[in-house]
Amino acid sequence: MSRDRSGFTLFELLTTIVLIGIVLGIAYPRIMQMSQGVSLRSARGALITALNVAKSSAIVSGKCSYLKLASNAVTVFTRACQGGTQLEVVSSRNFGTDYGVTTTLTQGTGTAGTTDSIGFDPRGIPINNAQTVTFTVTKGSNTRDVVVGQYGRIQ
Repeated sequence: MSRDRSGFTLFELLTTIVLIGIVLGIAYPRIMQMSQGVSLRSARGALITALNVAKSSAIVSGKCSYLKLASNAVTVFTRACQGGTQLEVVSSRNFGTDYGVTTTLTQGTGTAGTTDSIGFDPRGIPINNAQTVTFTVTKGSNTRDVVVGQYGRIQ
């Protein structure tokens, strides 16, 4: 009388678990690197969108539009070009909580931005067009740049 024993032995199960652990150990750093890349690309795209919103808001409203960067929060608002109070917040987004990235700004040859990071006049041209503005999005050791040229070209 023969018994049919189907199933896996303890040795086979442990071998499979060890092999899965090795494969995951090798793949995990690459998966995390890809995740950082996706976050950076998404944040860069959202920053380009915010800049385009600021630029088009200035053109459509006939007022000056500003993109302000403070503590990873990007706010787009419009106001009269000759000064005055803030009229309307067009959009606001926190890149730190939304994408887990750090966003910084440099103007010209490395000077840090002050109150309003960048402003556009009603023609869509940067208000201080004597220098380029560079936004840097950072996550871990990876960075991506968004550059606004002297005449408003965003790249």
